[in-house]
Amino acid sequence: MLTKQITSVKINLTKIDKSRLFKSEKTGAVYLDATIFWGDSTDKYGNDGMIVQDIGKEARDAGEKGAILGNVKQIEVKAKESAPIENSDLPF
Repeated sequence: MLTKQITSVKINLTKIDKSRLFKSEKTGAVYLDATIFWGDSTDKYGNDGMIVQDIGKEARDAGEKGAILGNVKQIEVKAKESAPIENSDLPF
């Protein structure tokens, strides 16, 4: 069996600093920049890292920290291997 890695994300929307959201002039879509910080180990809740709202270089350089929005967890998914298709009618 093949193993795939996926990342599960849980975000607390009430913690988002809405003043840091930005709108695309082209599409009108509203965006949030965030960063995932991976931990050295899994915490007691099974989380492997955290999501922090990006506040920009100037604010970081001034010592500010973005809000912790949530957690991330790596999940292994076992995928079934597909059997090869056998068909003698194929021209190759």
